[in-house]
Amino acid sequence: MLLLMRVFILLITVLLSSFVASAQIQDDFSDGDFSSNPIWSGDDLQFKINSSKKLQLNSTGSDTSFLSTANTLLNNTEWRFYIKQSFNSSSNNHSRIYLVSDQADLKSNLNGYFIQFGSTQDDICLYRQDGNAVTKIISGTVGNTGNSVNEFTLKATRDVNGLWELFSDASAGSNFQSEGIATDITYTSTSYFGFWCKYTTSNSTKFYFDDVYVGTILVDTIPPVLVSIKTLDANHIDLFFNEALDSNTTNYYANYTVNNSFASPTTAQRDANDYSIVHLYFWSPFVQGTLYTLTASNIKDLKGNMANPQQQDFGWNEMELGDITINEIMADPAPRIGLPEWEYIELYNNTILPVSLNNWTLQVGNTKKTLPDSIIAPHSYVLIAHNNAQADLSGFGTFIGLSSFSLTNSGQQLILENEKGNLIHQIRYQTSWYQNKNKEEGGWSLEQIDPSNPCGCENNWHASVDNNGGTPGSKNSIYAANPDQVKPLPERISVVDNHTITIHFSEPMDSTSISDINLYEVIDFGKPISVANDYPSYKSVTLHFANAFQKQKLYDLKVQPGLKDCVGNKTKGLMAFRFGMPEEAKVGDIVINEILFNPQSPGVDYIEILNISNKIFDLKDLRLANWSMEDQNFINVKFITEESYLIFPNGYYVLSTNSSIIKQQYLVKVPDWLIEIPSMISMPNSEGNVLLITSNFEQIDRFDYSEDMHFDLLQSTKGISLERINPKQPTNSKNNWHSAATSSDSYSQSSDYAGTPTNENSQFSSGAEFSGEIWVRNYQSIFSPDNDGRDDLLIIDYKFEHPGNTANIMVYDMNGKLIRNLIDNELLATKGNLNWDGLTNEKQKANVGIYIIYAEIFNLNGDVKHFKLKVVLASYL
Repeated sequence: MLLLMRVFILLITVLLSSFVASAQIQDDFSDGDFSSNPIWSGDDLQFKINSSKKLQLNSTGSDTSFLSTANTLLNNTEWRFYIKQSFNSSSNNHSRIYLVSDQADLKSNLNGYFIQFGSTQDDICLYRQDGNAVTKIISGTVGNTGNSVNEFTLKATRDVNGLWELFSDASAGSNFQSEGIATDITYTSTSYFGFWCKYTTSNSTKFYFDDVYVGTILVDTIPPVLVSIKTLDANHIDLFFNEALDSNTTNYYANYTVNNSFASPTTAQRDANDYSIVHLYFWSPFVQGTLYTLTASNIKDLKGNMANPQQQDFGWNEMELGDITINEIMADPAPRIGLPEWEYIELYNNTILPVSLNNWTLQVGNTKKTLPDSIIAPHSYVLIAHNNAQADLSGFGTFIGLSSFSLTNSGQQLILENEKGNLIHQIRYQTSWYQNKNKEEGGWSLEQIDPSNPCGCENNWHASVDNNGGTPGSKNSIYAANPDQVKPLPERISVVDNHTITIHFSEPMDSTSISDINLYEVIDFGKPISVANDYPSYKSVTLHFANAFQKQKLYDLKVQPGLKDCVGNKTKGLMAFRFGMPEEAKVGDIVINEILFNPQSPGVDYIEILNISNKIFDLKDLRLANWSMEDQNFINVKFITEESYLIFPNGYYVLSTNSSIIKQQYLVKVPDWLIEIPSMISMPNSEGNVLLITSNFEQIDRFDYSEDMHFDLLQSTKGISLERINPKQPTNSKNNWHSAATSSDSYSQSSDYAGTPTNENSQFSSGAEFSGEIWVRNYQSIFSPDNDGRDDLLIIDYKFEHPGNTANIMVYDMNGKLIRNLIDNELLATKGNLNWDGLTNEKQKANVGIYIIYAEIFNLNGDVKHFKLKVVLASYL
């Protein structure tokens, strides 16, 4: 009997458990499965549980797909669930959530009720379905689902009398707003609940569902929660709660206090449409950049639940340049290193206050996107990427999805503006910013070194060193203090027309300072009548004058102190810059003066041009080219620059694809004369040609070079340029070119490199008559190499009529003993110097005494010259 009783109790328990299970649906898909607990069936192969543990449509093409599960609850029932559609809804792209259905197949002619999420009106409505006919019962708010991303929590209730009410929360929380009520008792029983999706090909994976609850109507016993505060201006703030509130408590000003003895608000008012928002107005304005704490007390929700006192920080900050920065860029995520393979941009909040990004814009290239209402906390991050990246990137922190988002690998401009259209940050990133050839090939992000240096450009960016390839949502792997302490400099002046010039600066400038018209004046000409700065980079300012500038006349622009870069560094005192009206170049005005066609590795070819006229020219009107002997025409025509760049008489301008490499390998006299061009013409190591032409394809100069034009005794020509001897002699005269000198540190950084970019050629000769000679400077025939900074070196000068001289120079003591070989068989320039530091060949200091400098100079014709110079090595007592 006891055994029978236990079996009976067990049977009752099982039956009750089964009843409870069938009477309520709860599924958050956290088990990664929709085939059990509960069982969903239908178009099973067209759905999946994604990495965020959400039910996601995973179909292809254009179709209608559904999943349903058993349900018998209808009266006194609540239906609640999460839904997201990552597209603007339409008649062919929307979803239905069947609350009631007498059929498992939701595509059949069934009887029941459904919520339609989206339509041509972009609304959320409740419908009744009678076979193949549908009737709208509740009309929701128009425009709710018309965004690129629509993420909601929806709720519906029905009582025993057939009273329906539909609710929605656009923040996907529990702050429900009523979409309307209606009574309908057409159907009093149900068998199924489910999701139905209608879509075109582009949206076949963009439906998401989660957190399903079907059961008894839940009674609200939870007090409201103050979620956030948004500062509208210096006197207004909005409070955001998680649910609708009772106006009798929200509208009493004394329920709100602010720390620092700040007065309570003058007025408090619940929002007329959204009952979860409270507007507060303060008579006294907030202090810019100050952090305040607000306490809200005695606040009740509509069910009468009262919250304990709650606090939130807030502050007022008129957003300025650099308050929010573009902090990390994943422009080329493939091949994957460790992060999900998505392009993204990371923003960082530099301030101590939370910042709302609502209605801010991010411009990527020529595409401008408006950002949704997202809060970026103090010293925190927000990731921006394509909508489809949310599942993979949202785990790294706050995520903003855009319907379209694409980054080029290099050269793209990014512009961040606040809701007022003020510039907050901008950059134009380049692959060179990686500073690592391997990492710029993909899989690694670009990270900002110091967020407090928003205008640092390439000097403040580097490839990530994190093992995953980047640090989205967290502190950058290369973070370090990197303040901008360099004073800005005007780099050049370009001419727009005969009334207008543009000043180009070395770095982004403060927009207010460079717009001050009183800072500029052309000497003996006048001040500009208008000033326009270069938005958004602010690296230049354009000045317009009433009178016209004349050709073949040099002008001096005077710039007063007061110009600042974007972080406040000021220019150096009063500055003056020369400019003039450019003219059309003709044959003989500009010559090819030096070329490097066989660089060391790493290295780059370069071409130096020299303005030998008394006129000014604009490089944007010139091109480089090769000449095709086969086609008898120009080929490989290359722009030098698309921007105005003036070249002046006697200026040595060096054209290459990488100025930095040239500065590393050669001694550059005038760095401003190094000009980077987008791409170089063909310059083979054996032989080729180099042409300078106009934009109308008129030849200005041409040089046909070959490797055998180099000095015959050179063991290698790598890294050694060919120099023009006399700029006024014919370009293609073989006797007018020679290898750059390799003997003097005045011309190169080491013996592997010989060239004089931006400087007078080491083999320059004007053709004047003089005899070759070598001598010791008079005041240094006595020298004392004791490292006291006085007469420590013996300097030997030389000068020859013709290039191509090779030298052996030795030091002997008075007994005829060889003490030091200064140079052995080295090619000299036409003029220059070398020195003796007083050391022997064994690197020992020579004794005090008299020495003979013996020089043997010879050329390719077999001519030999000998020189003897007497010097004294002394020691001061």
